[in-house]
Parts: sequence; structure tokens; C-alpha cells
Amino acid sequence: MELLLSGMIAIFFTVVAVSAEPLVRSQYLDITNQFASIDAVLYSQPGETSPVGLVTSHPFLEVTWPAGRPEIAAIGIDILCFNNRFSNQELNTIWEQLALDVAAAVQEMRDRGYKRVVLFGHSAGGPLMDYY
Repeated sequence: MELLLSGMIAIFFTVVAVSAEPLVRSQYLDITNQFASIDAVLYSQPGETSPVGLVTSHPFLEVTWPAGRPEIAAIGIDILCFNNRFSNQELNTIWEQLALDVAAAVQEMRDRGYKRVVLFGHSAGGPLMDYY
């Protein structure tokens, strides 16, 4: 899996280097379903829905900021970045409830028609996705 992600990162930097301004749509979402109520941003290319969608978050930090997300969407992989119910509240974090927030994000992607949903974590976001 790490080898696949390394290849994706190489493609990501190649695309950024040759494209002056990627056409990426950012859509702010208030996700409320049977699992949780969270806020998120979906980065995607206008037009057809990608068959694969990434879901990313961090257990303690806000992650809806766009650093790197539009570039991932520019290569055709839609990405949902969500803030969980404990964003910026590290001392109050309850991991069992974080898993419900991930479930809410995954359900949102499935409801939007994504055939495959890939959990993507960086730093403490990795264990968060693994915990789910």
C-alpha cells in the first residue's frame, strides 16, 4: 500500500508542475446522519463523480483547509476532508466517538455514489482511520 501511495504522490507532483490552475470544485458540507453531525469539505473535479473517493481527517486538528486537497482532486480522486466532533479539543477526545465520525463521512461518500471509499490519514489521522 505504501508503494501505491508513493506512486500517487509522484503523479500528484507531476500534475501540479504542468497545470497552471487545476479546475477543482470545493463544496462545504454539513453531514448529519445516524452516526454523527460533522462539517466537511468535498474537493472534486466538476462533472462526473470519481468511482473512488478518499476520506481524511485528524483526531485533534481542523483539516478542512485546502493544503494539498485540491491537487489530489485535480488528478481525478475526489477527497472529503472532515472535522470531527473533537477538533481542537485534544484533551476531551473520545476515540469511540471519533470512529462514528469516520462512519458518518464514509456513509456520506457512499450516499454520493462512490463505489470505493479509501481512508487516508496523515500523522495522527493514520491511527484514526485504522481505529475505525
